[in-house]
Amino acid sequence: MIFVATHFSLDRYSATVYLGIKPKTKLVSGFYCAMNPETVSSASKLLDSIIECAGKRFRQYGFRKTTVDEIARDLRISKRTLYAVFSSKDAILREVAWRDTEDIIREFNDSIPAGTPAERILLDLCRLIFTDRLKRGRIGRFQGLFSSEADMAGAYRAAIARVISALFREGTVRGALKPVNPELAAELILSLVLAATGKFHLFPKPASVFTDTLGMIADAVAWKTRIPFDSMG
Repeated sequence: MIFVATHFSLDRYSATVYLGIKPKTKLVSGFYCAMNPETVSSASKLLDSIIECAGKRFRQYGFRKTTVDEIARDLRISKRTLYAVFSSKDAILREVAWRDTEDIIREFNDSIPAGTPAERILLDLCRLIFTDRLKRGRIGRFQGLFSSEADMAGAYRAAIARVISALFREGTVRGALKPVNPELAAELILSLVLAATGKFHLFPKPASVFTDTLGMIADAVAWKTRIPFDSMG
């Protein structure tokens, strides 16, 4: 995950990168980055197919009710082949969550004016989550965050936390955000986001809850000057 000229973008995080595997080394049993281009392309397509198929099943039937056998059967591959790419169903879920999050962030990135500092982008991302929750409820773009299944919610929250952590790290480098551990800061920010999205409907003016939460986040993370943000509602 990198930031370029205050306009951030995400490198493609395939399962191989997610697992920290370096080029020209063994990916997982059966596939090598040093193979010929055709073989590498075939392995990449298989990986993408597994993620796409599993994602559809997770969303339709739930993570717990989906089995590795079903995913393999849908793809007409053996379970052994699937395990050559992913070590477990949990590993597949982590990658599904990251791919979904990556798609959202790429679209979000296109809406950000050039020159917007990372700390402002961070608040805009929180605002995006709030707006989506307010307009589309639990079935919006961030539906994974609000899944009733702990495994699903945990995977999507970890993916969003990675994005928030990267933004916070950049804001710290700029001297705009507090010099604290980015991962810890991301957990704090995400906890405020989840608290607001879980309780906003109990208040007479739901949008004001999100505005107040943005203010709390701005106060909690700012180093010297409070981060400006637009109110909601």
